[in-house]
Amino acid sequence: NYLGWEIPKYEKQITNKKIIVFNHRPHKYKNYDWFLKQMDRLWEIRQDFEVWIPLWDTKFTEKLKWLNTDKFDKEGYYRKLQTCRVGFSPEQTYGGWSVATTDGLMNGCPFIMYDADYYKELNPTADFFSTKDEAVDLLNLYLSNPEHRMEMIRKGQQHLREHLWEDEMLRMGGDIQAIMKAYHQTHSAITDKLIARIKQEGCI
Repeated sequence: NYLGWEIPKYEKQITNKKIIVFNHRPHKYKNYDWFLKQMDRLWEIRQDFEVWIPLWDTKFTEKLKWLNTDKFDKEGYYRKLQTCRVGFSPEQTYGGWSVATTDGLMNGCPFIMYDADYYKELNPTADFFSTKDEAVDLLNLYLSNPEHRMEMIRKGQQHLREHLWEDEMLRMGGDIQAIMKAYHQTHSAITDKLIARIKQEGCI
């Protein structure tokens, strides 16, 4: 939840387009096949949206009715994210950092996220889903209710303002200093040899 900006720079992100973005890698560890099935279910309910998957490989997969595979440079990618109604953060097989999700947050695109700690660390104010029905219902809500989208952006921005990068880095720096002061260093013979070698050679 600590984006690399001192102050969020996406005050007004109003879009009339009904674009769902899946900007993750289209792989199994991102539950990609499951996501595609939910998009087919959503298409059965309504046909007024598109799904932007910028990393889609059109060489190997048939293009779907709702699919948009436009590709851009980094600046264009960010501009496109700003026009998306909602992003989708799927269940993943590892609990790592999701750059795709933070890309959206940095550009004022709210994401619905799988209910897991690795997403709640990014934005605990987001809408979360656990089941396929909850995911489809939330996407329906964002497509039909732009006011809800703007409210979720407002909540997300407020959370980021309360957890600014600079403030958190100062706090973390203080924690590291306190740990280092409390830690009693002991060197093994090998460590002493390495230190002497570094002092002698200047580097390793």
